[in-house]
Amino acid sequence: FYRHEPAYRNQHPCDDPTLTKIKEEGVTLYPYAEISITGVSKATYSVHTLTGLKEVYQIQKMGMIKFRCVVEQAGSDGEGGAVAKAEQSNAIGSKGKIEVSKGCDLMAACSLVILLINANQQAGGGGAAGAM
Repeated sequence: FYRHEPAYRNQHPCDDPTLTKIKEEGVTLYPYAEISITGVSKATYSVHTLTGLKEVYQIQKMGMIKFRCVVEQAGSDGEGGAVAKAEQSNAIGSKGKIEVSKGCDLMAACSLVILLINANQQAGGGGAAGAM
């Protein structure tokens, strides 16, 4: 994820030449956040800070036929740190819902869910059949 403003003082702009395809000429982009996916059941959302990447949220797919996952605060290890959850409405449909708690970064939570669904679909995982 990139922003037009630095995430912290003296942050260097992104100099990735592939970004010229998505940004307007003369616009400076700064790295803001990253998502790393582990297999098809876990992912982490981290933000750029002065000292490096800081994990903010983690997502875990639950082992079910229908796609279901929980977004937690990083490091909570399932101990009450849930900030969002998502699930398919039925096993064969393409409808679902995402519930996000107050104060949770909606873009981060939805991005984690969407990317995890995509990872499951690309892997041919039945748990993502028709996922949301």
